[in-house]
Amino acid sequence: MNRRALVAVGLLFAVAVGASQTVRADAQQSVSLDAEAAPGVTYADLVRQLVPDLAEAQGGYSGSRLIELRHAAADYGGATPERFPLASVPVIAFGAPDRRFALMLIDLGSYADFAEGLAPLALFDLSGRPRLADAADVAFDRHTGFAETGLSPERDGLVVTTSTHFNSNQAYVTHAVLSLDKGRLELVDTVSTFNEQSCAGVSTQRPAFLPAGPDAFVVTVAIETVPGEEECGEPRLEATRRTISVTYRRAAPGGTFVPDSDALDVLATANQGRF
Repeated sequence: MNRRALVAVGLLFAVAVGASQTVRADAQQSVSLDAEAAPGVTYADLVRQLVPDLAEAQGGYSGSRLIELRHAAADYGGATPERFPLASVPVIAFGAPDRRFALMLIDLGSYADFAEGLAPLALFDLSGRPRLADAADVAFDRHTGFAETGLSPERDGLVVTTSTHFNSNQAYVTHAVLSLDKGRLELVDTVSTFNEQSCAGVSTQRPAFLPAGPDAFVVTVAIETVPGEEECGEPRLEATRRTISVTYRRAAPGGTFVPDSDALDVLATANQGRF
């Protein structure tokens, strides 16, 4: 899909916090587009570098054109609905006083018959004249946002997003770990988990992301099944609990991160068989 020719993409942004409220480094927060991102520059000004025709409309903002974006991973890419309201803009601000950056994630949603939505993740350099350093679509499912993790863009040079969709008894979640090396967003890996609930019991997979020293981080997934409390005509799940742990380290200074096992890939393959 040619994102420059994106037809009738709507963005509605409502005021979420006052213009004087600041964003703590490494903590995501929803901010108003009218808030100041840098001296004399609002978050609306930053968004216009992604959505050139962004304008005030009906007490908020709207636009219809999006710059062309690559997806962080190959073979992904959804479609944006004709109109999609956003109540706020999630932002992570970080950096030193003389070299500040902001990560902004805008979930534009998806059509009902598309597996993925469209969620631009944008890295802005706020030093001097604020500019868009890089942007990529990070939607791996229908609903995308920042994940709460122990990794820090400022300390670790990493950010994690989460994409999900749900049905009546199942939840599908994809976490994407991205590096910010040299001002460019690069996908390190994805972690796919699956949760299910029925009368037979509950099965959960809970990922966590933590630093593991310089140029390293660890991903753990706590996997647990809890039997149902009552007979329901289905065999009860067996009570189990285990944890998968994979450590990622850079192969060389400034190089790519390499996992020390394929345990997460094995888990993802097993989960696909349960969909």
